[in-house]
Amino acid sequence: ICVFKLTGGDFRKGIIYGSNFGRDSDTIAAIVGAISGAKCGLSGIPPAWAEKCRYPSGTCLAFTKGLDIFDLGQKLSDLIG
Repeated sequence: ICVFKLTGGDFRKGIIYGSNFGRDSDTIAAIVGAISGAKCGLSGIPPAWAEKCRYPSGTCLAFTKGLDIFDLGQKLSDLIG
């Protein structure tokens, strides 16, 4: 929460600050990214970063190969209303 507050909810800054914070930096960056992403939505994420993550390779979770994360996000958002 501290890094989120320090960066004013800016997704890009939050990921960079969180990654460089030290200790458990991968988790800090992931949490800040999740909170900032929820606050800002897709428009708050740098387009090149979003595109890089859009289609998972399925390396860790085989069932994700070829999924469109943007489409999945929209479907989840539609469920919420």
